[in-house]
Amino acid sequence: MKKIRRILIEIFIIALTTIIACTAVVFAIDKLQQLNNIDSLSGNIKMQELHISLPVFGTITELDIQEGQLVKKGDIIAKINFINEPSTTFPNSDILKFDSGTITVISPEDARVANVFFPQGSVLKRETDFLVLYPFKDTTITFTLPDKNSRIEDYSEFYINDESNKSYKIKVTGSLASGNNKNQKIYYSQFEDPKDSQFFYNKEDIEVIAKKKKITNSLLLQQFELQSSKIFQSISIKL
Repeated sequence: MKKIRRILIEIFIIALTTIIACTAVVFAIDKLQQLNNIDSLSGNIKMQELHISLPVFGTITELDIQEGQLVKKGDIIAKINFINEPSTTFPNSDILKFDSGTITVISPEDARVANVFFPQGSVLKRETDFLVLYPFKDTTITFTLPDKNSRIEDYSEFYINDESNKSYKIKVTGSLASGNNKNQKIYYSQFEDPKDSQFFYNKEDIEVIAKKKKITNSLLLQQFELQSSKIFQSISIKL
């Protein structure tokens, strides 16, 4: 009886030691991953400019926008009177609508007004830019990975923080070999929600936060289960 009791105590100690050791390893790896699952990447943000001009001479009769203002797709930006020659017709576009000597200028996308070059009442020359927009959907973010051994597949998500530390997710859309280092690529991305670009107006150099994929501990768990199974088999045999 004493012998069986001693064997059971020994088995219990071995099992407990194994469980504690495996748990400690899994916990340590998980903590290490939490501390090292973020990379800070050097990036650049560029808002594409949409220049608006007229194919004719005209006078600005309505202009109710200012530089820095946000406009929505379909908003009327300005109205311009022009002399409509009977022999000349102009096709409508997403931006310019022609009707009886009046041109209605419409925002083709959600955008921010970048530049207004002429005030209301100004006479515009043909093909002269009078307005520049920053369409949100055309904003591009570029960045490079930490080193040539890094892979884009090793990351689960990318985002940018604003000045208040609020995060905005971006998605990778393509890549190009770096001109300075052929072993390192430049990655192109855009905001998952194009409207987020409005919070980075007049920004150029930015920090891209890259979150690494979490490495699963499945192998350790398999080893844990295997050792546990062996211990219980040993208990059964000795009993």
